Amino acid sequence: KVEVLKLRHTPTDFVIGYVGSIGTWYMLSEMLDYFKVLKEAGFFGRKSGRGFYDYSQETVLPEPNKDADLGLKIFHRILLMLINEAIDAVFMQVASKEDIDLAMTKGVNYPKGLLAWADEKGLENILNQLQALFDEYGEDRYRPNPLLRQMVKRKQTFF
Repeated sequence: KVEVLKLRHTPTDFVIGYVGSIGTWYMLSEMLDYFKVLKEAGFFGRKSGRGFYDYSQETVLPEPNKDADLGLKIFHRILLMLINEAIDAVFMQVASKEDIDLAMTKGVNYPKGLLAWADEKGLENILNQLQALFDEYGEDRYRPNPLLRQMVKRKQTFF
């Protein structure tokens, strides 16, 4: 028998759980197919000597990529997806824009809320970058939210 704890949650608590796990969801969904291939090949990590990495004795460990430009590109790409998801939460009325940004600063310890960050970077800039990624990759995670499109058209900001 599983017991369920009944806790009182505020909208901010819900947003912390919702928006805070989005980055993890993207990472895991990207890797799922790769892990299926590894499993089918019998590559179970250290148990089998091979998996995501090659654990054999003669293997030389690769040096991590220290390209600052690549790191910045990856950071901005992830930030764009997170901003788009935060806008989606406003669009779907999951929580207020204030609660979403509060959840990200206090709950996830981001330096600023995603919606404030979007305002700072410029909503039109966010829209153009997301659209370029969507056009290039055709993946729904880059599809700009309709609310973002409306706000750019009306020259609005979140704060």
